[in-house]
Amino acid sequence: MAHTALHKRKELAEALDSLLDELDEACQEVQKLIRKRRLSSLEGEAKLSLLGDLFGAVSHLHFHAKGLPDLISREMDQVEAKEVEEMKTSHAKGKPVAG
Repeated sequence: MAHTALHKRKELAEALDSLLDELDEACQEVQKLIRKRRLSSLEGEAKLSLLGDLFGAVSHLHFHAKGLPDLISREMDQVEAKEVEEMKTSHAKGKPVAG
């Protein structure tokens, strides 16, 4: 049972890490395009192209951020559950609980 819980925690952490890496890349792309838009005096087709790229990057960012709050919440729940279990184990062994 403990092995399964550990495996699930590891899978969740890996999924969250992967999503955060993708989100980081998407954020960097959006920031790059925002800076380019602010610093340039593009007009016509060039401006449309930049805005199209920005639209796509923001949509991509939105896609990657969609499930993030749930994954973060689940990892927070797992961390809290692990801390509670460690406190119970420490208390059962007669060790003082750090607070």
